[in-house]
Amino acid sequence: MVGSPFREGRDDSVGIVTVPGVEITLCNLGGRAGYPDFSVELVSMGETGGGLVAFQWVVRGTNTGPGLDGTPPTARALTLPGATFLQVEGDKIRSEHVYHDRQTIAEQLGLKATKD
Repeated sequence: MVGSPFREGRDDSVGIVTVPGVEITLCNLGGRAGYPDFSVELVSMGETGGGLVAFQWVVRGTNTGPGLDGTPPTARALTLPGATFLQVEGDKIRSEHVYHDRQTIAEQLGLKATKD
């Protein structure tokens, strides 16, 4: 992303985003949760005003290990779009809200979706 505040991160991250007063590391935690080839593509990001920062992303990976809930691996690929909204105050992140579609995960991995 030319001219973006997004830049390459450390070994355990997919990148670092700098917004006024805050440096945010987008972590690659998927390898620890059954997806050793886990990757995150940052599609877009921007400040929406009032300290709110929005990220649109797509995660990809192959489910080769057990899920966090003990679900056995499926050996299927996953492509999951989603969004994250961070509320920043000064040099602190006050809140984080992450949105994705659980039905997409269940369908792509061949699992039955859970109902709330």
